[in-house]
Amino acid sequence: MKYELFKLSDEEKQKSRDLFKQWTISNAIAEYIHTTSIFADRFYSHILVIEWLLNGENFDALIKKERDFHRLTSLNDKLKKIRKQSGIFSGMYDYISSLNKARHCIVHNAGYVANQHLNRHDSLELKWKRMAIILTSPDGESVEIDKPMHVAEGGSLGIRFVETSLIFKQGESINITLKDLHDLLGFAQIDIGSMRQSFDAFLDRLAGEKGIEKEKRSDGRYYWPFAEIRRSDMV
Repeated sequence: MKYELFKLSDEEKQKSRDLFKQWTISNAIAEYIHTTSIFADRFYSHILVIEWLLNGENFDALIKKERDFHRLTSLNDKLKKIRKQSGIFSGMYDYISSLNKARHCIVHNAGYVANQHLNRHDSLELKWKRMAIILTSPDGESVEIDKPMHVAEGGSLGIRFVETSLIFKQGESINITLKDLHDLLGFAQIDIGSMRQSFDAFLDRLAGEKGIEKEKRSDGRYYWPFAEIRRSDMV
């Protein structure tokens, strides 16, 4: 004899699927915000260490700056501080606030937009950027494509990042698709890579101001001898 703890109607099963989907999406957004905040902490620490190696700032002052930065609770505030300190800008800066509101709405209010979630007059606007594939025809006309298609001779394909938004009125339920989440996190990943490249340019600028040149390792790769320079100053 087969025993069943409980039976669910088709409607109840679908509701459970929808709730699990929203829970998965909200956790993905929350995890992105959390891990990017950790990345920002380490990124800022690297900036401070490089400046200390080059400028000889008091080490205790550096530790205090790092501690104060880690105490910031807003990821936006951390990214703003990084930009002020180094000129390195995150492309996600303008979108994190709305993502956090959406996450809070899903986690704490079953996905229904309440007054505290609004970032417009009567609604929550969720914004991000997504990667779009653009087909340009031989006569210069451009159109976004989302499926395989024939490209006429002389045409070209390119990639463009397009700002996307969803607007949810107060009282409405937030509906973020897995495709939306994929696009959002895809741009976020590219943004992290862009910040790392900007950090290299930041090193180049600081080194250039000090007249420091890269040195070649035995394996053929180049590096900045910042640590050696600081160590010689301390002897």
